[in-house]
Amino acid sequence: MKGLAFRRTAAFFVFAALLTSVTVIAAPGAFAHHPEISASSRCDGYEPVIDFEATSWATGAKGSNVNVGIYVNGVWQTSGSFSEANGYRFDGQIPAGAFAGQTVTVMARADAPWGNKNPAGDWRATDVAVTDDCGGTTSTTVEETTTTVQETTTTTHPGTFISGNPKCADLGYLGVKSDPPGTDEVIDGISFDYNGTSSVTVSSVDGQTLVAVIVKGGNGAYIYDGPFVDLVAPINNGGQQAAISHVEACVKPGDTTTTTTVPDQPASVEIYVGKCREVSGVAMTPVRFTIDPAGSSIITVDGPDGQVVVTQSGSLMFGPGDYTWSAIANDGFVLEGAASGSFSTKDCTVRHASVAVELGVCGGDDYLTDLFVEIGPDGGAIVTVEGPGGPYTVDGAGATLELASGQYTWSASAADGYVLVGETSGEFTVEGCTPSCDAQIGDYVWIDLYPKNGLQDEGEDFVAGVTVHLLDADGTVVATTVTDDAGHYLFADLCEGTYRVRFELPDLPGLVNEAWTSQGGGDAALDSNADSNGETSEIVVVDGTNDLTWDAGIIAERVSPTTVTTMPTTSTTEQPTTTTTEPPTTSSSMAPATSSTTVPTVTASTLPFTGFEMQATALLGLLALAGGAALLVLLRRPEETTADNDSIGAW
Repeated sequence: MKGLAFRRTAAFFVFAALLTSVTVIAAPGAFAHHPEISASSRCDGYEPVIDFEATSWATGAKGSNVNVGIYVNGVWQTSGSFSEANGYRFDGQIPAGAFAGQTVTVMARADAPWGNKNPAGDWRATDVAVTDDCGGTTSTTVEETTTTVQETTTTTHPGTFISGNPKCADLGYLGVKSDPPGTDEVIDGISFDYNGTSSVTVSSVDGQTLVAVIVKGGNGAYIYDGPFVDLVAPINNGGQQAAISHVEACVKPGDTTTTTTVPDQPASVEIYVGKCREVSGVAMTPVRFTIDPAGSSIITVDGPDGQVVVTQSGSLMFGPGDYTWSAIANDGFVLEGAASGSFSTKDCTVRHASVAVELGVCGGDDYLTDLFVEIGPDGGAIVTVEGPGGPYTVDGAGATLELASGQYTWSASAADGYVLVGETSGEFTVEGCTPSCDAQIGDYVWIDLYPKNGLQDEGEDFVAGVTVHLLDADGTVVATTVTDDAGHYLFADLCEGTYRVRFELPDLPGLVNEAWTSQGGGDAALDSNADSNGETSEIVVVDGTNDLTWDAGIIAERVSPTTVTTMPTTSTTEQPTTTTTEPPTTSSSMAPATSSTTVPTVTASTLPFTGFEMQATALLGLLALAGGAALLVLLRRPEETTADNDSIGAW
């Protein structure tokens, strides 16, 4: 046996070693990074942004550095690195005006470090619902939807800022594009010399004429016309230097053989006017431009402050006034839908308020109906409700009123410094609201005999025919029933209120000293709730109550079984007498006259079983047998009386 145990132990460790080796063999390649990504959306000023944080874990060793790219819906946005210096994380912010109101997929993809055969490394993605609107109180539907915006902004930097994603083709040149950035390379005779992702130097290495360089980053791009040294991307909405997302060198036609063929495909644009928003202390209206697909169209907007060109989906701020717009499709695209329209923006220095009034459902102890009144912003309006029990006044952020049935009207007025928009008055009807009266109370009556512990124990019997009364809060009987063959009773269709249950103590055959058992056995489903008078405590009922736990237990003593035997009827026969005359005394000797006595006939019956039926019956039988024998002896003695006897002797 010891040898067998030793062999089994050895086999176990061999098997464990095999499993360990299989696990090691199946592990990913050494130094393989696996990024995790979390992201959320919020408003940064007037424009929605996506905040992201990518972290890294690696198989083999965590100490290796690795580049990671962040993508939205599969399109590269920015990149950074996982390294010990930054705690193996990379976080930042992505402008998300182009995705406002959409659910997008944000992905982190790591380059493959040493030992990983997959050149793309590993990736993780998460879905983010991008904020739809970043402020204001008014929206305007544009007549027609169209093209992209190209906004030109001059800064102290030598480059010219263009919103969106401008291309060399927009400027009338051929383009040589380096994407993604970060790696020094020569493409079609154009050299791209990077300093990480922060700056780039662009030059021609084969005599081509380099006329402009577009450096894209954040929500726009810088267009440089030279010199093309240490070029950077624009400042993003957060006031930070944006990382370079791609670079395009513009050359004169004929200087390069690079051409791009774009298939004709449908394009569409949409313009949405948002609500007032304060930016840098100035209240303006955000207008969102959506171009689908990206880069397919150009939108030109004319207004009080001049002309704005939009080439990429995003949001721009506009002052009050009337604007017109027109859209054209870029090469390879066909614009579907209207190509022009107009919109207006209001004076954002005027504060607007709105009111919402909504009728709810029955509620509360008095069965009233809720009326929800909401005011936005807080304190922007005062609402008055007229009707039964009114008028009611609501201000601040609003309130919930509880109303009785009847006809009502409401009206709203603007608070000082506000102008009301939307509905300002209305009327409504409150229908009658009554309880459902669908509650139930009930349970069982039983004999608490073995043991008398106030609980329904196995083998104890339930009692049929017990009268049960339901009392209201004033002690008035409002309903009466009796228990069925299973000892069960039920009061149904009860309205809300306070009740008690009262049981009438029955007179049960075979039992004496009936009384109600003790209360509160600790188990609501099995214990007795009747007090010494057969009455429960208060039962509070609400709509839908089904309280079937109100029981009553009876304690009693069983009557010992008794057998009564009917005695046979007996009679005495008059004895013949002889008369002897003797002087001077004449005596007549007769047997004493006997009278007949009839014993009433009694039918035998047996009371309920107490556990001693056989022994008691046997004892009574013996007693009856002895009595009968004695009676027979007595009955025989008169026949033996002689004529000399003149007494009844043994009787």
